[in-house]
Amino acid sequence: VWAVVTAYFEKRIPSYQCTCRLRHRDGHYLWILSRGMACWNEHGKVSRFIGTHTDLTAQKQVEAKLAKFGQLTEQLLQLPLVIYRVNQTGLITEARIADLELLGISSADVIGQNIFEMFPTVRNSVEKALVGDQQNFLYTFDYKGTQLAYENFLAFDKVEGGAIGIALNVSERVAAEQALRESEQYWR
Repeated sequence: VWAVVTAYFEKRIPSYQCTCRLRHRDGHYLWILSRGMACWNEHGKVSRFIGTHTDLTAQKQVEAKLAKFGQLTEQLLQLPLVIYRVNQTGLITEARIADLELLGISSADVIGQNIFEMFPTVRNSVEKALVGDQQNFLYTFDYKGTQLAYENFLAFDKVEGGAIGIALNVSERVAAEQALRESEQYWR
């Protein structure tokens, strides 16, 4: 802080502004934005210095939470998930489908498409989510000879007014459950 004050007093910087931590008299620390202006006398010396201290502690706490949430989001995006947003008419407005990219399907392939046309059997669940009723459903389909299964979680999107969904690839689990059922049938 003193280095910034000194640089300002020596007119090496045009204004004084500094963010720092100050210890409160009860022992905890606050984030402070310190700003000031000086008046110089005819000899070029500072005759007066006036300034303000603004408590930035709450803002810094929010910034820290946002940074932590950003890190969590990055970690979630590494999971084999399909994340999508659908507007009120069923148009897919956003999609992150890294899991499906392994099959040659990209986000660009689905953005702008109507979910009701692409996946007609999900209409009832999507329509319920669009009016605020959270949905959880299993959607299975065949893609170029590969049987895929996705556990979908769909909820009303309070930000954009449509629905937002997350789909987790559970194809291996569904195949294992089917194999178990078939095995049980065989041994009965």
